[in-house]
Amino acid sequence: MGITLYKIRVIFYGLFLIVHIACNEQILQEKIETPSNNPRCNLKTVFVDSLNIIPYDDSTIVTFCKEGQKFPVGFYIEQLNQYENIYYINTISTGLLPGQWRELCTEDSIEAKQWIDLSTELTLYNFNETEKYFEEWGVNNKSEYVLYFRVHKCSYIDLSLNDKFNKTDTLGYFNRRPLDEYSFKELIEYLWFNYNHQLGNDKILYTEFQNSGEKFIYRLYVTQYIEGDFGMCPVIQIYCEEFKIDKISGLILQKSNLIRKLLSVIAD
Repeated sequence: MGITLYKIRVIFYGLFLIVHIACNEQILQEKIETPSNNPRCNLKTVFVDSLNIIPYDDSTIVTFCKEGQKFPVGFYIEQLNQYENIYYINTISTGLLPGQWRELCTEDSIEAKQWIDLSTELTLYNFNETEKYFEEWGVNNKSEYVLYFRVHKCSYIDLSLNDKFNKTDTLGYFNRRPLDEYSFKELIEYLWFNYNHQLGNDKILYTEFQNSGEKFIYRLYVTQYIEGDFGMCPVIQIYCEEFKIDKISGLILQKSNLIRKLLSVIAD
């Protein structure tokens, strides 16, 4: 009977990405002076978390936000262009648990295929699997936008404890073994890339890894550059995104803290 609520959610998500891409293209095409390159905008630190002092001055941070690469050298990336994105099948898209957004996992390829079919009305191609996920992709014929539908493999990662509508510190369980520094770092980088590669203003300034007794801790220091509208100057925020894993159980805890903020005032 028509389009169901959970499929509307997926359609809305696709439309948002199309608009996002179109806006980026328009910005690149229009050669106009914006507040971000206005020499009168002078970005300065106005807030610092005394427990998270980062070794960069204001000028270095501003330059990085404007000219730096989104991901550090050696960081996990996939070769996707601006017209491609990834969607992880969840309890909303499938209608299995309305009101809660929990990404699903399975080891059953038939079940994964069924969940993907429930989540979209696009024509799908090339069902396949890797160590990390099952995947099938579809194309919006009007926009030529490609969406990769993925289902996590439980043997790699189980994120079903994490409800995106009601977030807690618990991210999920990393089930791949052996669990060591390299496998944990790859997991976090894999997740961060897939959730953030289309968000053009978020960049990783640097990372920090710590082997702490029964836990591994991986911190991503992320800059967020917010353009000013209507003649206003931009804002820069820096977050420490921390991921902590129990070496035995594989339970991952996460938290994100604002550790520095730069505001700009228009100089006389």
